[in-house]
Amino acid sequence: MQLNGARIKPARNVLVGDKIRVNKEGVSFHITVLGLAEKRGSATIARTLYEESEDSIKQREQLREQHKLMAANAPHPERRPDKKARRQLRNSKIHGFND
Repeated sequence: MQLNGARIKPARNVLVGDKIRVNKEGVSFHITVLGLAEKRGSATIARTLYEESEDSIKQREQLREQHKLMAANAPHPERRPDKKARRQLRNSKIHGFND
């Protein structure tokens, strides 16, 4: 997590106008703080207190498309392997065989 370009701990206080970069599960969000809440509230209220940059949104969309393309090209078995097939897969990985 970064606040105004400097690395920080998650418990750091933020101010209106601060720019935050959050990395979550390999995805980066660039956020500007628009307001602060007096107390913890719902996610719908929280969304009104920050704004994500256009570049950040575009990067996430591109990453999402890449993941979709990779998933479409990945082979998917029609059904779950039975016990014998699982044993064969395990043995081929252990002994380095590629059937």
